[in-house]
Amino acid sequence: MRARGKITTTALIVLTAAGLAATTAAAAPEAGAPGPSRAQAAKPDPRVTGTAQKTGAAAGIAQTNCYGGVSDGAILAWHGAPVNASQPVVASVTEGFLGAEFIGDARLSIENLQTMKGLILVRVRTGWGSPLNVCLHFVG
Repeated sequence: MRARGKITTTALIVLTAAGLAATTAAAAPEAGAPGPSRAQAAKPDPRVTGTAQKTGAAAGIAQTNCYGGVSDGAILAWHGAPVNASQPVVASVTEGFLGAEFIGDARLSIENLQTMKGLILVRVRTGWGSPLNVCLHFVG
């Protein structure tokens, strides 16, 4: 039993270190830009957070919206969404209706997503010959 705990702990340490390395690489300064001093290192990078602060991005969202009769390639809209233009939002899609969602034979996917002030547009691919009932799950 002890060996398992060590392997899990070791895996956690490796994955955490890899995540920190990826985060550090993503926030690296541009070529030729002076590196941050030790005192500045703990502050958020304004190149990463500046846009969200300037646009006044809405607080995080977690929402499920269901739609009936969705054809392949349909663009579904969520009017009144608590978002601003270019705010990062992630969506997933399932077949069915709230409380009765399932993985069916249709190969559902999100092809594109656009955010505007108070609106999210999502293009859904069903790969199915007839309209389906689907639910979109939003996180942002």
